[in-house]
Amino acid sequence: MGAIDYRRYGRYLIEYARDVNEPWRLRADAIRFLGYSGDTTLIPFLKGFLLNDTLKIILHTDVLLPGEEHGYRVHYPLKEAAYVALLKLGVRVRRQGENYWIEKEGGKDKRQ
Repeated sequence: MGAIDYRRYGRYLIEYARDVNEPWRLRADAIRFLGYSGDTTLIPFLKGFLLNDTLKIILHTDVLLPGEEHGYRVHYPLKEAAYVALLKLGVRVRRQGENYWIEKEGGKDKRQ
């Protein structure tokens, strides 16, 4: 049995989530698999139906996979692509190294 093709599986999950209008949990699973592959071409898929909230999920430093005790660090190029997409969508995001902050209304920042 060969290695898992995370990119293909992640794209499959995204297409399935769009077709059946599934809730965020399935979308988050797709993010995890695409994070493994580092697939930055995810952004065109996100703009159509996942929008800001799922892009913000990508910016979280640790993403827990089902059954795992330890966090999984999302592949950095995927986080960078989400950061750029959020800026284009008008969300105020600050970055320092690999840390991101999404600015809240009222001038307060929430670390993501």
